[in-house]
Amino acid sequence: MKKRYVVGLSIIILACGWMAVWFGLRMRAQAWHVKAVASLQIEDPLQARVFSENALKIQPNRSQFLLTYAEAVFKDETLDSGQRMRLALDSLGKIDDHAIESYEARIHEASIFFFNQLMPKQAEAALNRAVRIAPHRTSALHSLFQIYCCTARDTFVEPLFIELAANTEQPKDKVAVLSNWFLSQFDLRTYNQRTDNRLGVGGMLGGNIPVSQQRLLGFRDAEPDSISARLALAYWFLLRTDGKQAKKLLDELDPEDINPADPLFLVTAVNTYLEVGEIDLAKDLHSYWDDKNYYEYWRQKGVIEQDYEQDLKAAVVSLEKALTIWPGQIDPSIYFRLETCFQKMGRAEDALKVREKASHLRQVVEVGRIKELREIVLTENFSEANYRKFSEFYDALGRSLEKEAWGNLALSAD
Repeated sequence: MKKRYVVGLSIIILACGWMAVWFGLRMRAQAWHVKAVASLQIEDPLQARVFSENALKIQPNRSQFLLTYAEAVFKDETLDSGQRMRLALDSLGKIDDHAIESYEARIHEASIFFFNQLMPKQAEAALNRAVRIAPHRTSALHSLFQIYCCTARDTFVEPLFIELAANTEQPKDKVAVLSNWFLSQFDLRTYNQRTDNRLGVGGMLGGNIPVSQQRLLGFRDAEPDSISARLALAYWFLLRTDGKQAKKLLDELDPEDINPADPLFLVTAVNTYLEVGEIDLAKDLHSYWDDKNYYEYWRQKGVIEQDYEQDLKAAVVSLEKALTIWPGQIDPSIYFRLETCFQKMGRAEDALKVREKASHLRQVVEVGRIKELREIVLTENFSEANYRKFSEFYDALGRSLEKEAWGNLALSAD
């Protein structure tokens, strides 16, 4: 009995000793981490990296330490840029999506992928993970909005804007959300300029190649297996009425890589093949739309029905539906097509109403007015009067969300 007592007591003493050592090591690791954070605060990433490495030797999988180490190595300019990005991404990749630090880890991953490696597909995947982790936090939504606008999906961002508007409370942040939404829909080039400056794509290829094209070429080269970058590039040519070049890029795609229900593919491909006269192919591809909540689905349907099936009654239904989905309300081609349909159908009164709506739209989005509103945004010249200018602008467009949001800012302005 005495022997058992001694053995038991020895095990307890040994366990206590191990626990003391374990707690001591944890405290030492935490102390190294505190020093790493302090070093980052005084902008000494090299020292922060050393402290973080010491902490990780003791607790190599602790998410808090991995996040700090990633920041330290990424900012440590004693390392070459490739090594900094590789080490940072490797550290961030070890942080599980269930960890407290997971949201920030995914945001940092996306930033490196997008701004440093020109990989929007990888960045978007990281941001989508962040949204699943914390659906109502806005950092990931802001970044997704930015990437969409840089990859020919500016007509797809309304759902992101609605989420941002619903989850943004501070007036200053609300102004930023509303301003970005305005620029993205009425002056995309200006909106993307800020992103292009951070991406560093201007002058990347030299010559007279537009910055927007350089950006898309950079994305394509950085992610050669990504179909999205090549679709965006094809769409870029299509917008510049170069359907032949857009078709060439589409024809080069591997059919195995294509998701035929991808909205960007369908917007680009159907419009391109209509442009170059391959009507049967365009009609066949249009049938692959499985989400009919896109204005382009209804616009394309109306074009096919009006121009190639001579079914004016069906075209009117489709075109009127397109006008109810943003940005159909500001697409003058839809009003023109509707008016033409009504004229051919002998519905002169309806044609006149559409013509009046089109005239109203031209007045609302008149170049001088858009320029005035853009200058307010760019100079941040926000005041009660200028808030009201935006509210009145969206009221004229029949957009209640934006009208009320800008109006509320006017009411709360000092």
